[in-house]
Amino acid sequence: MQRRSFLALSAIALPQFTPPVYAPQEAPSGVKVYEYTFLQSLDPKPDAAIEYITKNWFVMDEIAVKQGLMLNYSLFEASAESENWNIVVAVGYPTEQGYESIVKEFEAIRRQHTKVLVNGKDLSGLAKIVGSRKLIPRVQSKR
Repeated sequence: MQRRSFLALSAIALPQFTPPVYAPQEAPSGVKVYEYTFLQSLDPKPDAAIEYITKNWFVMDEIAVKQGLMLNYSLFEASAESENWNIVVAVGYPTEQGYESIVKEFEAIRRQHTKVLVNGKDLSGLAKIVGSRKLIPRVQSKR
């Protein structure tokens, strides 16, 4: 008898659980597509390649962000050895065409940039691009 009373009481007293509903939402940042570039550093430690990307790619990307051509950029290092890459550069664009929609404007930025070598090397002496992917955000947190 006590068990039934507890179950009846708990059904009334406890709030009902409603599972979250997942629906595609526009990315909070306005990103329509992310382009990921996968790189493999020539040295097992990717520090020099990361320094090169920071001093070159991201200097130009920051100008593109300020002009509204790109929305954001990030660099990720693999936490463990992968088969063929250890660095990923991700760039968020305001259009689903991504880089294709800003080629002309970005090339103007590139022409103005003075390449910074790291340990006397450009990117080809530090890493190689092994692939790229476009990713369209479909479900994201609201923050």
